[in-house]
Amino acid sequence: MMDDILIVDDFFDKEQQDIIENWVSTDESMIWVHRHDPAWNEPFILKGFRDNDNDIMPPGCGAFVHRLIDQDVITNDYYQKYLSNFQSTLESKFQINVKLIHRMRVNFLLPIGVKTEKYDTPHYDSLESNCKILIYYINDSDGDTLIFNEKCYSPGTPDYTKKTLLTRVSPKKGRAVILDAFRFHSASWPSQNNRFLINVNFYI
Repeated sequence: MMDDILIVDDFFDKEQQDIIENWVSTDESMIWVHRHDPAWNEPFILKGFRDNDNDIMPPGCGAFVHRLIDQDVITNDYYQKYLSNFQSTLESKFQINVKLIHRMRVNFLLPIGVKTEKYDTPHYDSLESNCKILIYYINDSDGDTLIFNEKCYSPGTPDYTKKTLLTRVSPKKGRAVILDAFRFHSASWPSQNNRFLINVNFYI
């Protein structure tokens, strides 16, 4: 059931889409932090999922991350320079009231040279019912976002059973998707082009 999953194209106008893409793809002063696993899972969690799902990408690809907002705090000037209208745009496009932007980061996946159906470890971002995820695709690429049927409703030992695919969202410049933060989702890797996106956790 997709009641919490909403997709819009042209989240920002064309001019701002171009400005954002040019910023993240050419600004040499941006500090990128490499993460061994895009979902930032502990090794025992990675092993638990991989033992039950042969479609999960083996270790080694990783991702690069640049933080814009962390724990409710804006961490640098990029947010005000390029994304100061983000909250108002989010509220307008999806007809929701945003209480707080908790976390925002730019994610960067390098192409691996071949097409693959494998994906990152399925994960959720929060157990809080009023927390949402927004993914904004900065550029055109392959490497879909996979969204699964399963949600996580309580903390504790992870459920390592293989997740069942609900839908895939293809990266398209200007596209945005929101979903419940406790729904399992996953990234997949591009084959040829860099894959840039903005990942946001926010409260309604």
